[in-house]
Amino acid sequence: MGYNYFKTSLFPTEALEGFDKALASFFDGKKFFNDKYTYRKEKLNVSAFALKNFIFQKSSGSIDFFQKYNNVILSILTTDEINCVCGELGISDSPKHKSKDSIDEDIDGIKEEFKHIITNKDYKYSTIKNLILKDLFGQTDKDEVSFDLNIGIAGTLDSYFHTIIYPPKYSTIRFSKILNYYWACYFSIILDVIKFLITAGQKGFEEYITKEKTLDYKRVLNNMDKLTKELYKVDICNIAPKNSYYQIIHQMLKEHQNEIQCIGVITTNYYRFCEIVSSNTIYLNGQLKLFEYPELLEVVDMSHKSGYKDKILFPFIFGQSLVKPIVSSIQTEEFHRLNKLLNGNNSADILVILGFNINEDDNHINTFLHNFVKSGKKLIIVTEKEPFNIERKLRCSKSEVFVCKVNYKDNKKVIKKIFNMIMDN
Repeated sequence: MGYNYFKTSLFPTEALEGFDKALASFFDGKKFFNDKYTYRKEKLNVSAFALKNFIFQKSSGSIDFFQKYNNVILSILTTDEINCVCGELGISDSPKHKSKDSIDEDIDGIKEEFKHIITNKDYKYSTIKNLILKDLFGQTDKDEVSFDLNIGIAGTLDSYFHTIIYPPKYSTIRFSKILNYYWACYFSIILDVIKFLITAGQKGFEEYITKEKTLDYKRVLNNMDKLTKELYKVDICNIAPKNSYYQIIHQMLKEHQNEIQCIGVITTNYYRFCEIVSSNTIYLNGQLKLFEYPELLEVVDMSHKSGYKDKILFPFIFGQSLVKPIVSSIQTEEFHRLNKLLNGNNSADILVILGFNINEDDNHINTFLHNFVKSGKKLIIVTEKEPFNIERKLRCSKSEVFVCKVNYKDNKKVIKKIFNMIMDN
């Protein structure tokens, strides 16, 4: 789950091609923040940050790993990071950083393969060449690549958020990396949504897809108002496949309306599919219709209102980050609704987690889950395997969480098992 999220939500700043050129054209000739900022193409080097953080985490918890790959580790980590690792391992005499030219290992080859692994959805674990990468990643029973290490780029993103306030003062380069990161995430998400709508027979969306089946970035940017309004006019309840989770849950709720009442849905997704299940949908990570104008400290809902001209903007969505920048009452209102749903006077008795990977990058959500569990309510986690380190992530015992083991191949069986578990509790 974490691996797939990494590729689809975090990595687009490196994986997508051409979006920065489209943004440069869209913002061409315009100056922002009192004429002191113009668009820049700087992007986050996500794979480099992630590889370093994976190695740092793995080394800090395993002296065998640190000793086995000592030269590689000393080349990739900084002296300060090496000292931290040695401190964790109880090594008093810390070795020094080594340049990649002073060791025999192919550091560039390791970095390149790491990047290839996290951008290729069909990459098989058995094909990994570098042993250190085999030890960093896990292997599923289908020979797929998996991991449970914190991605680590979150800390870098967090340290850049303050530049949104006024880039000319706090760093135009870092602001540009944040700006391009959010647009890359948006383009990655909107491409999948548009392709789905086209497949579902919705008219008017073909113009945003190129002959090569990629996103026409320029057309999207130049028609932002129009596209957003079209996205939110779609009758979402009538186009989702009948075998989708949303439709099956909707039907099952009808069949069990005397036993189960769904009072709301909480989602970290950005589009409207959850509204098939409940009109009371809480969007914790923003929505595709929302756009932030940092110069104005405003967020505009383009499904109802046109955006500002000659002002820099980026999508009001949140990717992986330990801290989410609070810039609008829209965001705080969603978390108020979350708290009300889980802890209010007419709050939920049972919370089902389906398709959400509990991890440290979502600690702002985990605290709500922790409080829900500790209040004596039932938390059901749907998974193909036991949740990894659930006690550490939610600060609770295994006995306080109900695990619903399923086989994701059959959606109907998955939902039926969930409903049976709800009624048993």
